[in-house]
Amino acid sequence: RRFVSMSYRLLVKVLFNLHIKDTQCGFKLFKKEPLLLIMDKLVTNRYCTDLEIIIALRDSGFRVVDAPVYVKKQTNRGSVKLDNMKTMLYDTFRIWWLKQKGWYGK
Repeated sequence: RRFVSMSYRLLVKVLFNLHIKDTQCGFKLFKKEPLLLIMDKLVTNRYCTDLEIIIALRDSGFRVVDAPVYVKKQTNRGSVKLDNMKTMLYDTFRIWWLKQKGWYGK
C-alpha cells in the first residue's frame, strides 16, 4: 500500500505540478465561496474528487496550501484493490485531460 501511495503522489506531482503531499487525505478545509464557484466544473464522484477540487480551485486562481495532519495510531491500514487503482488512474488522467483543455480555468 505504501508503494502504491508513493507512486500515486509522484504521478500527481508530475501531471499537475502539485506539491501537496497527500491529496487523498480524508481531512480538507475549504472556504465556502470558492467551492461554490467551482462545483459545476467537477466531473468525478469517486476516489479522485479530492484531487479534482484542488486542481479546480488552483486553476480558478484560488490559493491551495498543504498543512500536515498527524495520526497517532492507525489501526486500520486498509488495502488497495486493483479495480480501485484502475478507477483512480482513469479519473486522474481524465482530470489531467480536462485541465489541459482549460476546463477548470477562470
